[in-house]
Amino acid sequence: MPDPRNLTEPLIRNLKPAAPGRRYAIADAVVPGLKIRVTDKGAKSFVLWRRYPGAKNSAAARSLGKVGELKLADARTKARAWLALLAQGKDPSVEDAASVTTFGVAVEDYLARHVKGLRTARGAEREIRNELLPHWARRPLNEITRSDVIRLIDKIVARPAPGQARNIFGHIRTFFNWAVEDHSIPSSLVAKRRDLSRRPINALPFSCSSLRWTPEALFYCPPSVPSTCSPRRR
Repeated sequence: MPDPRNLTEPLIRNLKPAAPGRRYAIADAVVPGLKIRVTDKGAKSFVLWRRYPGAKNSAAARSLGKVGELKLADARTKARAWLALLAQGKDPSVEDAASVTTFGVAVEDYLARHVKGLRTARGAEREIRNELLPHWARRPLNEITRSDVIRLIDKIVARPAPGQARNIFGHIRTFFNWAVEDHSIPSSLVAKRRDLSRRPINALPFSCSSLRWTPEALFYCPPSVPSTCSPRRR
């Protein structure tokens, strides 16, 4: 069996058909169990090789979607969602994986695709794992509220650790910026993003934490001026 490879769109596009009457699979080095399967006709699909609840065999490959209908990034996100369901003893085939994408699943994708390789990656990952995942790992991504954020930031400030609170607030904002661009959050939730991102921070009618909390609220603080965005109340 070939060693796992860091799958890329060009690599997948250039995979050749299997020998007549056969098929083969290439494992992804990024997400455990994720494979690209190729038939002798050249058809390609993403599968997740895992042991599923109720299955007679020790492990099996289930299709996540066809290449072309599903992008690699989306296949990895879906595979992580399925792995999260399997860890809870649930069968992804009877669960709507998209509707239960958790903060923890999305964060793992974020760390692997966005944070990894950055100069600040080690510190950022440590802070996210220590400060955010223990509180929200199992929470559906689209159910994190303004109150959740303020409550968490207040706890950090009360340690007292106001500098750490500012760092964590920055991680939250950057993560949701990424999640929207990656389509993990519906774009309808951030309809005001463009208009607000053009406005200077001092022209906004409220501070970062005093606004109505929805994912689009993160865009009220332009990324170019993170130091001016402080988690304080009105």
